[in-house]
Order: sequence, then C-alpha cells, then structure tokens
Amino acid sequence: GGQDGAIFNGLLFRLDSSANGHVYDLKSKDLKEVGDFRLDNLGVIVPHDNCAFFSDKYYDDNDEFPIFYTNVYNAYPDREDRQGMLIAYRIVREDKNFVGKILQAVRVGFTDDLLWRSKDVKDIRPYGNLLLLKKDNLLYAYVMRDQDKKTRFFAFEMPSIKDGKENKELGVKEVVLQKEQIVDTFDADYIHFMQGGIIDKGYLYSAEGFSVKEKRENLPAIRVFDLKNHRQVMHVNLFDELGLKVEPECIYFDGDKLVYSDYEGNVYQVTFE
Repeated sequence: GGQDGAIFNGLLFRLDSSANGHVYDLKSKDLKEVGDFRLDNLGVIVPHDNCAFFSDKYYDDNDEFPIFYTNVYNAYPDREDRQGMLIAYRIVREDKNFVGKILQAVRVGFTDDLLWRSKDVKDIRPYGNLLLLKKDNLLYAYVMRDQDKKTRFFAFEMPSIKDGKENKELGVKEVVLQKEQIVDTFDADYIHFMQGGIIDKGYLYSAEGFSVKEKRENLPAIRVFDLKNHRQVMHVNLFDELGLKVEPECIYFDGDKLVYSDYEGNVYQVTFE
C-alpha cells in the first residue's frame, strides 16, 4: 500500500495509505530500513499521503529535520472541507523510530468553484497535489479537470508555519488559500489519476496511473512540466516503454538521480535520454 515519500540527508521517509510508513537509508546498497514512521492526529485528519515533501525551513533551529508536508487529497473523506488540504509536521526521533507531530494545515478554499473543479462532473473530489518550489517559495496546487481533460496549476506564496487561524478540531492553525492569493495559474496536459510528485529546478515531475489489468486505461506514466513556461515537456508511458504494470506512487530525487517506487515497493532509477 505504498504512497509517496520524501528524502532528507540520505533518508527516505515512505508513507502508506494509512499515514504510517518506514524510513530507509538510501546510502545502503539494499535500502536498509532504519525505523518506523508515523504521523500523529490520524483519527481527525486521515491523510492518504498522495504527495509528500520536505520544506527548506525548520520549525526550530535545533531540529534535525526541516518541516515535512503531506497531502490529504484522495482520502475520500465524508467531510467536504477536508478536500484540498496539506498538513505540516515536525519530525522527531523517538528511540529508533520517527514521529511526525502536526504543526499546521493549509487548505485550498475554493474547491467548489469552477475555477478549480470541472463543470457538470458528478465526482467533484479534487484529485490533486500540492508541492513546493523552494527556490521561489511558491506552493503549487494542481488538479485534474475531468471535463476538459486538462491539469490546472495554481501557485501561491508559501504560508509561514506561524500563519493561520486556530482550528479547534485539528488542534493547530489552519491557512485557507483563496482565489485572490493566486500568483500564477495555467492549464497543461491531463494527468491520468496523479500519484506522487516532486519539483526540482523549476520542473514538476508527476507519477500517474493505476496498475494494468485487462484494459489499457490510466497506464502507469511519468510526466514532466515546465512551471515557468507553462507547458508539459515530457510524457513517458511506463507500460509501453518498459513493460511496467504496477501503479506508480512515490517519486523523488536522490542527488541528480530521479527515482520512483510503485505500490508494491519496487524501486526504479529513471534515466532520460
């Protein structure tokens, strides 16, 4: 049940669909597991961890790890207002294991607006992700628009960890992003059921698709988007090109190497020629 993950200082924090996971040493030859990883306050938030990343900022100067973020998207919640949410955590070690202590929630405040969702689509769950362009301190929210078969991207100034109003249910401050705060937006090629993602050097790398069964639908693939020039620059069909049939989930950079892992935990290094 592996979902997305993120790396820092040679450690991969990989989560599953229940917001628990494991930490792996990328420097070891066999990706040695060095501890368990869990996020707190799960009974209230229920994140699916479709997308995860580390910030370049720390909650406290003495912390070992920068602030860790993960999405609530695709958790299929009963509560409409949990759609379009990003949760910030402070990672601490507890003996040999790791715990993410909740710090803040960031929510897209216009998921019912036609600027965000497609018109006349019965299933309006915002299949989307949120990722940080660290260099420019921009938070990108991007969403599948089923009606016009486009992916719509929105950029916001990344909120400070101190921003927001107290949310008593969550027990932390919550920032609600509104349309007036959009600093950039554009449409690009349609991502077929987006999975994990990462931004590196102005390009957004997105894994997509499901496991291949009988039909050729929503095939496993990787897309690359140029955020500055508002366009897709690459689409790699992993099924036709490499014969890979299992749903891709986690995608990250290990140095200059692009790596992704599928739902079952198989890990691949990707080289573009």
